[in-house]
Amino acid sequence: DDRAKLLNQCRALQMFKRDVRLAENTLNKQDDIISEMKSPAHTPEVRIKKLHTFEKLTALAEAKLDTLKVTAHTLIDDDHYASNEIKDIMDSLQTRHAENLASAEEAEDAIREAKRLQKFLDDCGELTQWLKENADSLSEESLRDPSTYPALMKRHDALKSELTNNEPQFDQIKAEGANINDITNNPMVESNVEELQKAFDDLNDLLEEKEKDLQKAEKARIAEEKLQDLKVLVADLDTALSSPDTGSDPSSAKQIAKKYDMIAEEIDGWSCYVRTCQR
Repeated sequence: DDRAKLLNQCRALQMFKRDVRLAENTLNKQDDIISEMKSPAHTPEVRIKKLHTFEKLTALAEAKLDTLKVTAHTLIDDDHYASNEIKDIMDSLQTRHAENLASAEEAEDAIREAKRLQKFLDDCGELTQWLKENADSLSEESLRDPSTYPALMKRHDALKSELTNNEPQFDQIKAEGANINDITNNPMVESNVEELQKAFDDLNDLLEEKEKDLQKAEKARIAEEKLQDLKVLVADLDTALSSPDTGSDPSSAKQIAKKYDMIAEEIDGWSCYVRTCQR
């Protein structure tokens, strides 16, 4: 009986250790996944996928450990000759599993921070690029063709409206950068915020400068049109004043005088306009 009991206990121990090796393999896979979760070489998206894989391994590991615990308790309760060894093995497995869970939790926190940083960098980079592209486009504007002035004015108005609409996002990105920097003190965050601020200021300054140039060019265009009108008026005056017709009767003479009065009023109006342009 004692020999049969010993043989049964030996077989039970072998089967127990076989299951232990299977559980250890799962814990080893957990270790590998945790290392990949912590690796900055992977993007946050890849690390999140690794986290999902770890969660599946955790469910598998816990199922195996639960089965092993039942087996271990049964063997110990049956006064197995290797009860102390069995207990030590179970304690070691459970300790290792608990350490893996704690390490994975730290890795998950790091993933959240990395994802938050990546989103900030993406948002910051996207807005900075938009600002720079519009600044480049503004720099290439030409005022040579007066017929384009109305379209340029509409474009400037639309750009100002877009800038105003983007200000809340601009402020939000800067605030998020400050919050992340308080936690991580990452120099990349500060440099991106500085680049964003510079791009924002540069576009505003350039837009203001271009608007002033366009206003001056538009005034010059209007003045040129008025000058052409004035030239036509002067030519008409030359024709009217050089006419020998003084009226053949009081009625026609009155009409001619009235015409001269209207010309004089028009000259006064143009004189006022010319003085305004000179100022």
